[in-house]
Amino acid sequence: MLKCSLSRKYIKDMNIDLFFSSKNFPGLVCDEGFDYVPSGIIFDMRLSSLTLEFAPKGKDFAEAFEMNVAVSDDFAPVLAETEMILLGIMDKQELSKAWVLPIGVLEDDGDFAYAIDTIRMNPARDGLREMIFFLKDAEKGQPVHREHISQGGAIKPVTEKQDLKEITLTKTAERGLRQEARNAPTSPANRVAPPVPQPKK
Repeated sequence: MLKCSLSRKYIKDMNIDLFFSSKNFPGLVCDEGFDYVPSGIIFDMRLSSLTLEFAPKGKDFAEAFEMNVAVSDDFAPVLAETEMILLGIMDKQELSKAWVLPIGVLEDDGDFAYAIDTIRMNPARDGLREMIFFLKDAEKGQPVHREHISQGGAIKPVTEKQDLKEITLTKTAERGLRQEARNAPTSPANRVAPPVPQPKK
């Protein structure tokens, strides 16, 4: 029997912000990690909501993580035309992990299974190099998940850094970045961190 497990404390104890680069590529920044590896994002156009999907651990799998703040009308059309999104995890105001994730778009009359298949056909991959470049270029955004949102009050950003360019890496992330560099193609065009992928036309 398959076992489903994702602590419900994450639903209330995690904060997530959505940012966009100058060229409208999206990235998510979280202030907590997950027990399971993220595999993709579902964007529901009807609700303007984001849901994070996870890769299974053997026979165990995690419930999807539904974010509780709707994407604004300004940003929703951009997400609807985007095939990939970055996800970064913060640890005490330092970047600890990042992935490039596929986006499955659930349209007004869309098929959820089709959105899930879109994710499965485009595996997630490590994305520290892309996230570093993204943070240097991020210029606008909004919250998409907040703990204790029903209690009201001011919504504070995930990172205390006023300028995302100032975000540094944890020691573990620095090692991960070096490993990504070793695994990258050795052609001259890939000796520097690659540019963030652009939204589809």
